[in-house]
Amino acid sequence: MTAPPAPQLLPMEEADLEEAARIEIWGNPDDDMQKIIMERDRTPAGLAKLVERRRKIFRDEPITTWLKVVDPTAGAIMAWATWYYYPALTEEELARGPEVGEWPLPQWYRPFMEYRYSVMKGRPHYLLGMIVTATEYRRRGAAGMLLRWGIERADEAGVEIYLEASEAGRPFYRKSGFRELKVMEFDMSQLGYEGVDTHTCMLRPLVHWLLSNWVDPRQKRYEVKLLWTPRMVTPRELTLNKRMSIYYATEDQRDRGVA
Repeated sequence: MTAPPAPQLLPMEEADLEEAARIEIWGNPDDDMQKIIMERDRTPAGLAKLVERRRKIFRDEPITTWLKVVDPTAGAIMAWATWYYYPALTEEELARGPEVGEWPLPQWYRPFMEYRYSVMKGRPHYLLGMIVTATEYRRRGAAGMLLRWGIERADEAGVEIYLEASEAGRPFYRKSGFRELKVMEFDMSQLGYEGVDTHTCMLRPLVHWLLSNWVDPRQKRYEVKLLWTPRMVTPRELTLNKRMSIYYATEDQRDRGVA
């Protein structure tokens, strides 16, 4: 019996935007905030406006990479993602702070933007904008393919990855080396709904990349505890000639002298 063709990871094309928008409107069923944001777009007119917003980003934002995973048998998009690469900020750019647009919910998203700025401090990094999986293709590995693309690019560049995870998505990202920085809660009554929305700010640190590529595997379990606790390490501070230099480059002085 012949195995079905494997899913394909491909660049998204502008012609895919409407199909992607339909998946976005009905995807992420476990994310209450996503459902609220998409409520206004579950009409023909709303869908058309969403596609136009996405088209503008697709055409005008060079920092954004659009990807899709396709079922080669059906020709359908299984899942899609946006990845952003942010180069290092100048001191002037950092001082200006983040720009928060008017869509979809600035009062909800502004704290996320401000917190990311405070964590990254102008360092270059990848940001996962979103991964959306079509309901009928959930748990088929498509989201993992999209996440691995970003991890590989970040490792090649030697930079960190930042994202904001829903409660349902948090275990998925944790398995790929992301650590939890802060839980953000939003009172849904501000939007006329009940309950509290919870998202977690997460980071895949540069030290995780160093661990997976430079540390003796026989010592990995022991050294995870040593490398995971420093507040942050930037690429220019690191020397990779010796393991000890990794410890010396951290900001946590308690790690000095640990072999």
